[in-house]
Amino acid sequence: MSLLSSSEASEKIPLNFEADKLDYYDEKEIIEGRGNVELSYKGINLKADYVWFDLKTHDLLAKGNVVLSEKSQEFHAEELKYNLKDELMEARKITSFQKPWYMKGKKLKKVSPDEYLLEGGEFTTCNLSPPHYRFTAKRIKVYPEIRLWAYNTFFYAGEIPLMYLPVYRRSLKDVPSGFVMQPGYSSERGAFILSHYNWYLSEKFNGRWYLDFFNKAGWGKGFDVHFASGTGSGYLYGYHIDERESPTEEPPRERWKLHFRHHQKITEDIREITRLDKLSDENFRRDYLNDEVLKFLSRSELEKHRPEGSLSITMNKPGYTSSIYVRKRVNSFLEVTENLPRISFDLVERGIPATSLYYDFDTDFTYLHVSPAGEEVMQMKVCPQLSHKTSLGWLRAKPTIGADGFWYGENELGEKNIFQGTYEANCALTLANGIWKIFDTPGWKKIKKVRHLTLPIVTYCYTPEPTIEKEHIYNFCDCIGNEEELIKVELRNSIEGKTESGEKFRMVDLNLRSFYDRLDEGEEWQNVYADLRINSMRNISWWTLANYNPHTEKFESLDSDFKIVKEKWRTSIGTRFYEPGGEKNTFDLTGKIAGNLGTKWKIDLQGRYDLNGENFKVRRVTLHRDLHCWTAQLFWQSERKDEEEETRIFLAFKIKGVGAEIKTPFIDTF
Repeated sequence: MSLLSSSEASEKIPLNFEADKLDYYDEKEIIEGRGNVELSYKGINLKADYVWFDLKTHDLLAKGNVVLSEKSQEFHAEELKYNLKDELMEARKITSFQKPWYMKGKKLKKVSPDEYLLEGGEFTTCNLSPPHYRFTAKRIKVYPEIRLWAYNTFFYAGEIPLMYLPVYRRSLKDVPSGFVMQPGYSSERGAFILSHYNWYLSEKFNGRWYLDFFNKAGWGKGFDVHFASGTGSGYLYGYHIDERESPTEEPPRERWKLHFRHHQKITEDIREITRLDKLSDENFRRDYLNDEVLKFLSRSELEKHRPEGSLSITMNKPGYTSSIYVRKRVNSFLEVTENLPRISFDLVERGIPATSLYYDFDTDFTYLHVSPAGEEVMQMKVCPQLSHKTSLGWLRAKPTIGADGFWYGENELGEKNIFQGTYEANCALTLANGIWKIFDTPGWKKIKKVRHLTLPIVTYCYTPEPTIEKEHIYNFCDCIGNEEELIKVELRNSIEGKTESGEKFRMVDLNLRSFYDRLDEGEEWQNVYADLRINSMRNISWWTLANYNPHTEKFESLDSDFKIVKEKWRTSIGTRFYEPGGEKNTFDLTGKIAGNLGTKWKIDLQGRYDLNGENFKVRRVTLHRDLHCWTAQLFWQSERKDEEEETRIFLAFKIKGVGAEIKTPFIDTF
């Protein structure tokens, strides 16, 4: 049964009221509903066993299994009072979910449209009863989807109180959990504890404080800050440690690192990038790489933290790109070729109207200074180019002629205004559509057709001797090399499958390339490079990258990986082979197995074995345990460095549901 208020009342308050039994008292303008009551008004939805509503005052009373939904919030209570006009609410024995927190309390008041006050409350991210952990507080101010403030707060693990906080502030956004500690052991550093505290003011301003202890080195302190404003963003990281080789060593060795990146969109076309990496010594990155990986970054990301100080401003237009780049030496232990500055202009290749010709033009001017040696010179480069795209039946050709010209303020002999120049002529030939053939596969279950495509590409390149040799040009300058006459050969192969639904699936890619050097007498054919990738619809793949020397009839490098990826498991095995110029080779076998051990455990095993030295270079074991509202990670690694073996082990716990989990540091195969 449903009932709308009288026409006069409905103009004041558009209300929808439904219940198993409804009573309307006309004189008092009161509605009373019993049994499966549902009420809706301007985005507010209410369900209860009993509801009493005054059409004059807009006061509402609900009892029994009360569920209130408004503005993406949901509250459960035994009894609730609500004034729909003033948007003020009071509820008893309340429970609610404010992502990611489960909350409950004796009394809840809505004191403004965007603020609630919970008295005698507690909150947790654990959805068990009783929870594994919880916070209790006398008063909790909740600003939905923004933050909460808790006063006179206790932290409980089970029923054991572990911590008291007079005031506790917590963001209700998806942000990292506050305090994280990772104890561990290293044969090089001894026992250690890596800890950090995540602070969060907004999406545009947040970061961490670091405090680490190494038994054999001492205390390390650090911070990082992520910030953004308008169209710019940046990152600042600093770390300092007074390092001792033994606990009693005096004085300690001061070591530190400062890393800064900033990107600014000045206009729609102009970008600025600033880089700064300053270190106390050249070995800091190597010595603290594993610690920084465990804390917050991957190895590949940390490799980008190369000691550098630079500023670039780039303008990208539809027809050209221009930039100013400044590079300055900021670390005294490095020799750096400084650019003070480099100004460049690159024209995008474009056609000449009413012709089939295309032109391109690149130039840059640089003031080079080698610090601390003090050598300096001005350099200018000009590279114009003209090309022609044409088709000769089934053959496509692109002949190109270009020039390379350099001007130097002086050379090593002190001679002024030095010019070096040459030209380059090349022509690329390829088939218009390649060579292809389609095969039916009636015996296959999923793939009904297969297409094999072969695309040969042949490019002839000739560059004569430059006007002057590079003998007396400073070795830190860009310059033109010797005469070259090359024939580059590339063969691209691909096999593509097509399912009944029309979906295409790349099965095989094989690219072969080499070049013929007419001026290299006796060894004209150079190394052959092969890149093979095979994929199956059963999540099995094979990748091989080979470099073969036809004169020694040996592989100089051969890397491969075989992978099987299933729903709960992934496995890979591969090789890493390297033998440059007939020197002692490196031949390693790599392997990785990762997956689930039941519903609670995950394991990640990795290893790299030296087949020549007959020993392991790296062994890693990572165990993950789901503790319902926590995750635990146990990590062990043994790594051989300079004939010595270093062992590391650490243990970390993380509350789930309070932000992104800790990045697993060693997820990449070697």
